[in-house]
Amino acid sequence: MDLAACLRGYVSLQAPSLTEQQFTLSFHDERPTTDQPATVRLDRLQFNRVLDNILGNSLKYRSGATGSLAITLRDCTGGYELRFADTGCGVADADLPRLFDSFYRTDKARTGVASGSGLGLAIAKHIVTACHGTITATANHPHGLTIIITLPIAQRK
Repeated sequence: MDLAACLRGYVSLQAPSLTEQQFTLSFHDERPTTDQPATVRLDRLQFNRVLDNILGNSLKYRSGATGSLAITLRDCTGGYELRFADTGCGVADADLPRLFDSFYRTDKARTGVASGSGLGLAIAKHIVTACHGTITATANHPHGLTIIITLPIAQRK
C-alpha cells in the first residue's frame, strides 16, 4: 500500500471532528519525490489501530484545552520514517524505555487520566514489529512526545 496516501486519507477523515475538540491533526510529506508512492507491506486495518492508538494518546495527554499532532513522512535508509510529534504533557526521559511495555503507564499518566489500560502503545509496537518495522519515542522539549516508526520499502516478488 502507499503509506503517503494512507496517511493523507486518515488525516482527512479524522481532522474535521478533531477541530471541534480544538485539536489539530496534520500530515507533511517531506520526501523529495512526493509524486511517487511510498510503498510498504501493511495490513491497513491493523495500521489504522496504530494510528488510532497514537492519536488517542495525543488527545488524552494534551496539556490544556488545545493540542496538536503532526505526522511527518520522510525517506530513510531502506524505507520510510514516520514521526508523530504532539504538543502534550510529554513523558520523562526515564520513562521512555518502558513506554511500549504492556500495562505500563507513567506516574503523570496515572494521576491525570481516568481511563486507559496501558496497552495502546504495546499493541502498536506488536503491529509495527510484525511489519518488520521499529517504533521508538523521544521527548520533545520543552513538552510533548514524538513517536518514530520506521517501515521497510515493500520488495517486489
